[in-house]
Amino acid sequence: MAVAGYEHEWPVDFEALLARELIGRDRARVVRLAEIEEAPALLRQGEVTALVVNADRLGLKETLLLRECRRVAPRTAVVVVAITAARGIKDALEGGATAFVSWPASAAVVRQALRSGQGVGGSSDQVGSAPYLKAGRAPSLAAPEISSLRPKRGGVHGRR
Repeated sequence: MAVAGYEHEWPVDFEALLARELIGRDRARVVRLAEIEEAPALLRQGEVTALVVNADRLGLKETLLLRECRRVAPRTAVVVVAITAARGIKDALEGGATAFVSWPASAAVVRQALRSGQGVGGSSDQVGSAPYLKAGRAPSLAAPEISSLRPKRGGVHGRR
């Protein structure tokens, strides 16, 4: 899994979820990308199962980069996480995101979003057909720091 953006750009509880649930429990390997521009080259290597992007960083350039990511790695989940309100859902889906998570979200919602690339066809032209999936609230989680990562609760918008 690749996470675009610096650690300080993500809420502490998001980083905790990554550390506790995904790295600690699921044994996921997380690569931190300073900029989303690095993602297409990493995805071309074929070893990344999910790319996680902060919705606050999505502009026209980043939306085009998401499309490029979907083109070069159509089976890789592209998960856009909204930290503030539901900002970025339009750009995320236009960019070919396979899931949109409103933060805070439960670990189950994040896992579902990270699997959203599996079974998706190769086309990123099917934008806008995403069903809205709601998740229940998870308890607030204090977490250990593993590989400089951390998490919270919310909903997922995903495309299948």
